[in-house]
Amino acid sequence: MLIEDACCVAEESNASNFEEVRLMKILSLLALTLIMVLAVSSAQDWTMENYDNSMSRHSPQTIINKSNVDQLQIKWILNTGATLEARH
Repeated sequence: MLIEDACCVAEESNASNFEEVRLMKILSLLALTLIMVLAVSSAQDWTMENYDNSMSRHSPQTIINKSNVDQLQIKWILNTGATLEARH
């Protein structure tokens, strides 16, 4: 009876290890996917003043170009309450 119990414990331990390895693989894949998504989105966003750390003021995006810039329209306005009047 003792040998059968030991076999059952070993089988449960192997199953548990298999589930842990499977979970780690899934979490690793999710983490890698998140990193890739963030890398792609950060490469296309204007995330800071002057575009990047080297202050290049240049965006690699090509959606707006010389042939369609005259078609741009105002989509939203932020009202900060500030005025252009000189302060005394």
